[in-house]
Amino acid sequence: MEISESVRWVKDVCLGSLQIKLRNKDPQTALHAANTSKLAAVVAGRLGIKDTLELRLGCLLHDVGKLLLSIEPAKRKLTYTDYEVVQKHPILGYMILKEAGYPNEVAEVALYHHERIDGRGYPFGISRNEIPLFARICAVVDAFDVMVSGRPYQPRIPVAAALNELHRHSGLQFDPIVVTALAQAAPQILGTIVSPRNLAIRVSSHA
Repeated sequence: MEISESVRWVKDVCLGSLQIKLRNKDPQTALHAANTSKLAAVVAGRLGIKDTLELRLGCLLHDVGKLLLSIEPAKRKLTYTDYEVVQKHPILGYMILKEAGYPNEVAEVALYHHERIDGRGYPFGISRNEIPLFARICAVVDAFDVMVSGRPYQPRIPVAAALNELHRHSGLQFDPIVVTALAQAAPQILGTIVSPRNLAIRVSSHA
């Protein structure tokens, strides 16, 4: 086995291990990660991005830092104290992915996906083009999937209503270009969201 093949094999094993751990800790978060990855690929196509591997991997693993949290944020509405804990997960996720050998393009999706265009996000409060494009894409599709899938504390809403919410926060929380790309891809969206029956999803580094 050549060195490059060995590296790909190790990353595939790490990916499978991280997915299993995330699914065992919080199945809903694992399903959300799968949806986010697939939606990101659709948006990337609209934006003319041809090589989407790092984007898909980054979105699939964007919440991996939650493995190290003492709470399960997808299961209940957060208190102020809970929110302070949850805000640690981007940095924790970045550390996990770098330790596992993933490139910056992947790890930075985890690190920056809660930053906002207006600079009011976390963990660093950076804004606009300071936020890597892949993280800006993840932020939009992440929020979209949460809205259309729902949570125990938040009922799901229709696709059209979710798109309206994204447009309402466009230029503030979200990148307007990415929001527009997702809206243009609306006809593809329903066929992209993963069913709970098909939770297992693998993005191979051979793609």
